[in-house]
Amino acid sequence: MNVTPDVITNNVFLFAVMNALVYFFTSIIILLTPFAKKLGQFKNLKPVIILLFITLLMLVLNAGVHYIVSFDPISFTATLILSLIYLIVSVWYINNFYKYEMKIEEEKQQAFYNESLSLVIQDLRRFKHDQANHLTVISAMLKMKKFDQANSYISEIFNTTESIVDTSVCDIKNAGLFGLISSKMDYAKKTGIKFNLQAIGEIDSIPNVKISELCEIIGIYLDNAIEAAAISSDKEVEMRLENKEESIDIVIDNSCSIIPNLESIRQDGYSTKGTNRGHGLSIVDKILSKYASISNTINFDNNSMIFSQILKIKKGI
Repeated sequence: MNVTPDVITNNVFLFAVMNALVYFFTSIIILLTPFAKKLGQFKNLKPVIILLFITLLMLVLNAGVHYIVSFDPISFTATLILSLIYLIVSVWYINNFYKYEMKIEEEKQQAFYNESLSLVIQDLRRFKHDQANHLTVISAMLKMKKFDQANSYISEIFNTTESIVDTSVCDIKNAGLFGLISSKMDYAKKTGIKFNLQAIGEIDSIPNVKISELCEIIGIYLDNAIEAAAISSDKEVEMRLENKEESIDIVIDNSCSIIPNLESIRQDGYSTKGTNRGHGLSIVDKILSKYASISNTINFDNNSMIFSQILKIKKGI
């Protein structure tokens, strides 16, 4: 528009139109701000970025042609309306794209949950069948008054009752965490490590955290704990999850054979197990840096030789 600010100020119509446009576009930006926060949760931002770039490019080109070079009110209004329609459709598409991605993620987690739950049920059925057989054998020994053999047999199967999968995992209703922790428990027990799990309160939704990133963090912590426990004398890992009123606390303890260097343990590439190792905790730190609601603490007890990773996920942030 070939006008100066003084002309607009002195023309009531132009002044009203310019202010209306400013308020209109400001309102659009304010309304779209909450939506912009969702973009950070997208796993694949490439199509979203391309779409927004095309939208912005169209608005800029239209503004350059119809606003700066020569002003035609009818043409300008038509292109402005079309550009806004395209922007609204783009936002609608991105929102539906986000919902579709979340639906796919939920379906994957549910499938993982169902598979892990079926494994737990199979273990329980196997345990029930084995216990029935054991009771039959013990009953026969007692009837034959072979008390020493019965006592010896009971001692042999005592450890079997401890190897049954911990039913505390059933209190974890979050599909991703359930599947991850179940698989790590199974792996630990197969490698001869005692894995104790305690869940206080149901662990379902995790507020303000991408479950895929939380599972990545927990997976790294558990891998490190199992690896360290495997070379220790006690060979023990303990995990506690507690759903509190203000936070969800996750604590992972493991026995150690050596005293770790707590000052260097977070450095990328630091490891006592050779080269090309020690990247896990640096990856965790990069993920945690994105969340103000999660705090992480590392502790080590020199007397008990227990290493602890503590995550506190605050609610309402």
